Amino acid sequence: MPSNNLYPVTIFNGKAVVATGAFNYIDNTIGSYGEVFVSIPVIYGRKPSPFAGIITAFLESRYPGFAVLIQHLPVTNKLARDVGRKEWGLTKFIADMNFTITPKYMECRMHEDKQHILDMRIARKGFHLKDERPFLLFSVKDTKLIKTVVPHKSLKRMSLNA
Repeated sequence: MPSNNLYPVTIFNGKAVVATGAFNYIDNTIGSYGEVFVSIPVIYGRKPSPFAGIITAFLESRYPGFAVLIQHLPVTNKLARDVGRKEWGLTKFIADMNFTITPKYMECRMHEDKQHILDMRIARKGFHLKDERPFLLFSVKDTKLIKTVVPHKSLKRMSLNA
């Protein structure tokens, strides 16, 4: 961890959790663009109990000190890449992303210069949750930990079985 104040969220056997997801920003201050994140869920300020991993996964930003430490953040446009690198030191690069939403699934396919990188397909099942809570993210720029509060509005699904 880049700071003594960050503790990774762990699950059984003390293994750290890694989270990945895709956003297709439709209405944004810098225009529409896609983004795929790879992050480590963390707790800021205090070491969580060994059994907190499952609880934090469900509570996310409702859990005190919950945040994500961004590891990689490919995006679909140059402005999003440049701003993220300059302001937050984020490891952004430009990639092509295709987003598909059907009644049965949501999918993001990512590639760069015809080189396949990642396919993500999530079944559209479970219950809907409206989320308008800001979330906390950390990044590292010039060896300094940067804390950013990100306001957002989203509609997500949560399912207890994959």
